[in-house]
Amino acid sequence: MENCLKVVVLGGDTAGKTSLILVKTKHKFPYRRVHRLADPTIVRTRIDGKTYTFSVWDTKKIELCEQLHSPGPGHTTDVFMLCFAVDDRSAFQALTHKWLPQLKTRFPFVPVVLVACKVDLRSYPSVSTTNHVTYEEGNTVAEQHGSIYCETSALHAEGVTECFNLSVRYADLNLDKRDKRPPHENHSHRKNCVIL
Repeated sequence: MENCLKVVVLGGDTAGKTSLILVKTKHKFPYRRVHRLADPTIVRTRIDGKTYTFSVWDTKKIELCEQLHSPGPGHTTDVFMLCFAVDDRSAFQALTHKWLPQLKTRFPFVPVVLVACKVDLRSYPSVSTTNHVTYEEGNTVAEQHGSIYCETSALHAEGVTECFNLSVRYADLNLDKRDKRPPHENHSHRKNCVIL
């Protein structure tokens, strides 16, 4: 059993987060509708010469609320990936005006990466992009909340590996901060990579 980081992927049901996870972990895009992944997936990778092992957890929309209001799940998380689809401005507004600030308040020692999914939709000439969330908007909101921002297209496998690598590095950089929390709030990041 290895020690590993826990990466929790949050977002609405149409954000594209499950496709994002499958492209990273299975290296193929699911062309049919897929349900949330019930079990976490273990990934081992090298980033900047360092080996990391991390578990990736898919979630349902309701679990976003549970992360915010339950004393348990968020305290074992090393990084949140908060996802939205670029063609869903209402979801982006809900995430950035409600969920992102609440995550930062509820779990101040757990880093949050704001992830734009389905960026390939911006390049379709037959689709109006006037209501799509822009890179500048996403990046500005992330900076305002002390987070980092990345963009992905699971369909074209663009930015997926880079986004997960960024999230894992971000989690690793924040481990010292979390280790300094009061004992009743602290959790060890040295979790075993075991799927129960």
